[in-house]
Amino acid sequence: MEQISVKKIEKVLVLAGEDKQKQKEFYELLLLTEFYVAGSLEAEDGATEGTLRLRHFQGEGRWIVPFFTQLKFVKDVLPEGTPLITIRGKELFGGIEKDATAVLNVGTDISKTFIPEEIADIASGRIFNYYK
Repeated sequence: MEQISVKKIEKVLVLAGEDKQKQKEFYELLLLTEFYVAGSLEAEDGATEGTLRLRHFQGEGRWIVPFFTQLKFVKDVLPEGTPLITIRGKELFGGIEKDATAVLNVGTDISKTFIPEEIADIASGRIFNYYK
């Protein structure tokens, strides 16, 4: 599988503001990029699959799943010692609780908040119906 450059998704996010083509490209990259997220993957010894456990944080009256493109962004936000995993966007969005909000690069100039409805659209692929 092709590894997507972290810098590329950050650049496309900045350009995606009003540009529908860049928005579509952002969502495509979002599914393919590997992110840092607080959580764990629990599996039995020798198992090829496991259970994804994402760490949710309480903030602004809602549950938030912060995820990051760069390790240095993580260190500025999450408490030291927080267990981290790297996960592809497709699996990440499929594992977020239905009423949680996700925030990419929280606390940076290149952040984006994903509300529960948008997360559901990304996880199901419906998000691309808006860009036909």
